[in-house]
Amino acid sequence: MIDSDFACILEKVQQKEQLKIDWKSGYTVGVMLATEGYPYEYKRGIGISFTDEIMDRSFISGLAQTENGDYISSGGRIMLVTGTGLTIEEALKSAYGSVGEIEFNKNEIFYRTDIAHRALLTK
Repeated sequence: MIDSDFACILEKVQQKEQLKIDWKSGYTVGVMLATEGYPYEYKRGIGISFTDEIMDRSFISGLAQTENGDYISSGGRIMLVTGTGLTIEEALKSAYGSVGEIEFNKNEIFYRTDIAHRALLTK
């Protein structure tokens, strides 16, 4: 949710200069998709399909791309899918909505369904 120029922030930190960070209003929620068996033994090569829009809102950690451009799992933690909103409820709905648009075998890839629910309880 940083609204400042991130490269400028890094430069100021490197030069040990004082800096001010501007923040966007609202919330971000992230839902991690993982392969069955994670964090212990997990299977590689599980297919997963998503749009470029989902890719833009995700942080990839355990995916590889095949020669024909398909994505397959290469680690236990596959990707963190994010959603944003002006409220935590909107961000939660956005993140899980994006997860719902991803195609994968639910017997081989899973995600938690209780992400951010503690934040909802503190209101």
